[in-house]
Amino acid sequence: MSKKITYLLFISTFIFLLSASYALAIEDQPTAIAPSQPETLIMPVDTAPNLTNTRQRSTDTIGQTTESQVQAFKVDGEKMKEKVQILREEAQQRMDALKVKILTQKNKAQAKIQETRILGREQAIQKFDNTILKVKVLKERVSTQVSKIEAQNVIVPTAVKDLSVLAEAKIVEAKTKVAEVNSILASTTNQLSKENKTKIETLTKDIQTLVKEAQQVSNEQLNSLKQILKTKIQETKTNKNSTGAVPPTPSSTTTNNNQ
Repeated sequence: MSKKITYLLFISTFIFLLSASYALAIEDQPTAIAPSQPETLIMPVDTAPNLTNTRQRSTDTIGQTTESQVQAFKVDGEKMKEKVQILREEAQQRMDALKVKILTQKNKAQAKIQETRILGREQAIQKFDNTILKVKVLKERVSTQVSKIEAQNVIVPTAVKDLSVLAEAKIVEAKTKVAEVNSILASTTNQLSKENKTKIETLTKDIQTLVKEAQQVSNEQLNSLKQILKTKIQETKTNKNSTGAVPPTPSSTTTNNNQ
């Protein structure tokens, strides 16, 4: 009976992965990054990832540099996360100081302009954060499926599992660049200089690329997991048909691909 349950778990997990792919394809796009306030920040409106094109494999993302990126993040990942946290906290402190400064502004009209400007900048950062969060949730959902599949005694190759690390590395790098944008926006209550606007434009394009790449990596991992389960289900059916018996447990029929 337990062997039959294991087989049914294969099927249910496979169906879940298929439904996850479908949900991914129809999910609404995140809000484009651009503040609605009078100050013009140079941010491309397509910074949010296109969630309707997640099935396409990115040869630029998943290539020869994958292993080095994964290994580097395994070593320095926690330091990178700490750096992001420090940058964001420092930027928030400067932003809070700007708000206090505005309160002491004698020119009420000017104070209102500055207050509106700061609000717009905070909203811009929040939209960055929301976009990255959606990709982070996707990455975690796929990583959870890796654990569930392994719990069924199905071998998931290291190369497939490492795609979670690669996606996380790109997410953290995107967060680092958002923190850099935040630092620029928290530097003054005045209009941004042309130089700083150019910096933000460059950082925004980098964030856009990293978010899309992280999403494509997670989608690649999802497709790999579906293929692994599809193969395992077919093997189990073949064994059942050839022996006329209940399918053997996965641990007795799989080969460790990591070796």
